[in-house]
Amino acid sequence: MSLAQLFYFKETFRQRVRKWRQACFSPRKRRRERRFVLEQLEQRILLDAVPTGTVTPEELALFASVAVVDQAQSSEIITDAAVVEGASVTPSSFLLELPKLQLVDDNPANFAGQMFYLDYDGATGVHSDGPVRVDGIEVPAFQAPTPFSGEESTILGSVLADLNQGFAELGVTFTGIRPDAGTNYSTVFLGGDDASFSSDGSFLGLAEQVDVGNKDHTDNALVFSDKVYSRGMTFVD
Repeated sequence: MSLAQLFYFKETFRQRVRKWRQACFSPRKRRRERRFVLEQLEQRILLDAVPTGTVTPEELALFASVAVVDQAQSSEIITDAAVVEGASVTPSSFLLELPKLQLVDDNPANFAGQMFYLDYDGATGVHSDGPVRVDGIEVPAFQAPTPFSGEESTILGSVLADLNQGFAELGVTFTGIRPDAGTNYSTVFLGGDDASFSSDGSFLGLAEQVDVGNKDHTDNALVFSDKVYSRGMTFVD
């Protein structure tokens, strides 16, 4: 081996040893820590429900008249406001004028002798033969709302007294005792809620039919007492 070869061999060895030492013993660079920072967002305007304008009573009286076209000719509702240009009135400002209720049968003698039995003790297997027939209804016993718990007898007695007083002139009787067998009477089931009719809507009570002239003295009805009460009602209500 020549002197030159020996020199380059030693120099190559020294460089490799130097790189190895640098790799093993040189201080490592620390990773830069990221700090959690909250940045302020740009200003935003939230929407609200404050109306942009107001309607005076005079404007309301002027634009709220509604003409209901005869159903045989048209089912559309025409408002006088539709022909006024520049009127700034919201649809909710219109007042719908409906015809007054009229008695279909004005003969009070048809109600004479009608008896209503108020069933508040609960019943099983009740069926309602109305527009939608529902069988197997479970009606729980009447329970007073929580604020009046334990006052069931007082409430029922007051209800029966008011009903008998209000319908005395028509000869209609309300009772809390089941009439004897062979007596024609209608039953009003009092208690529970409208869960059996939930697929058809929400109801406070249901009658089997609109009995014009009181032809049927044995039809039934349900009053869902659990839904009648609302917060704030007094004992008198």
